[in-house]
Amino acid sequence: MAYEALAESIALIESRTLTPVLRLSRRRRFAAMAFDVDGDVAATMFLRRGAGRVHEEIHILTLRGSTWHLLGGGGAAVSLDDCEDLLAERPSTLPLATTSSSNALHGISRRTMTAGGSGRIRDDAGRAGPRTWRGRWIGYSTVLASRRVEWVRVDDRTIPVPWHGRVLIARRDRRPLNVVAFDANATELGQARLPET
Repeated sequence: MAYEALAESIALIESRTLTPVLRLSRRRRFAAMAFDVDGDVAATMFLRRGAGRVHEEIHILTLRGSTWHLLGGGGAAVSLDDCEDLLAERPSTLPLATTSSSNALHGISRRTMTAGGSGRIRDDAGRAGPRTWRGRWIGYSTVLASRRVEWVRVDDRTIPVPWHGRVLIARRDRRPLNVVAFDANATELGQARLPET
């Protein structure tokens, strides 16, 4: 099964559906992990099996007219042995090994939700020439949520927490964002402010 970042990202954005995948193999070489769409900005996350490694890739897209364009993204590689941990069901509380004061979100327990990574890229809106620096900054942030968190609210949208617990949040600009966590009964578990990217 081949993996083409733009085509798979568009398919994920259009379907707005995640199917839990618990294992990658030679037959199933990638898995859609998370996505978020905020107006004309989207972010997608995939795991892709490579030679002896698994790559976690996040893609940033923008909508121009009616067409999504891939601007860039980021990622990291882990061993095949660690892949099962990335695909596993999220724990009922986050292990202390994954939480620290550096990724703590004030307003919510570190065992419930912590900050992950973030990235950004300048969107030049397809302009060429010397003034491409005039574009806007767009990007993404991630948070890691325990099984207690069913969904998060960011601005005016709700994002379900995927089976693995890593929530991807698309960002239209660099301003800080408020993230509110809710359980399955729509009870607020806490809220936190993600710093600017």
